[in-house]
Amino acid sequence: MLGIYVDHIRYNFDSGEKSVTPSDVSAETIESTAEGEDIVEPSNVIDVEIGVEINNQDPFGFLSLSVKCDHPKDQPVGHSVEARLIAAYKKISETTSVPFDQFLSTHAPAALYAFAREIVFSITSRSPIQPILLDPVNMYRVLNEGILKFRQRQELA
Repeated sequence: MLGIYVDHIRYNFDSGEKSVTPSDVSAETIESTAEGEDIVEPSNVIDVEIGVEINNQDPFGFLSLSVKCDHPKDQPVGHSVEARLIAAYKKISETTSVPFDQFLSTHAPAALYAFAREIVFSITSRSPIQPILLDPVNMYRVLNEGILKFRQRQELA
């Protein structure tokens, strides 16, 4: 692998009736939240969408993986995260156990998805509700069967 690049990350936290930005946080806000005011239970359902683009230009291969996580629109509280990662690979030999094009279409997306999972978790763990921990995904099945959108449930803490 030549490298992994984060193309973009977008994050939004919907807190229900009012949006909270870092400049809005004050001792009074923290105190009212501690007393239980304006707290809405987050949903434990997350809509996930995965996009994969492969560009094989022998001896180089480029893979773009996008992951979009969003709380259902009928839920007032939740995360919205979109991340796109790009990986560059170089074929090192003609004789390998896995042909380069097969590697790009199956193994590389699985490896890159692990990085995307970590980024999504890291960003969402800094919010006042439970972070998103994406389930491991069988990328071979996702790509072969075209299951690029799915709904994930996670246990609330």
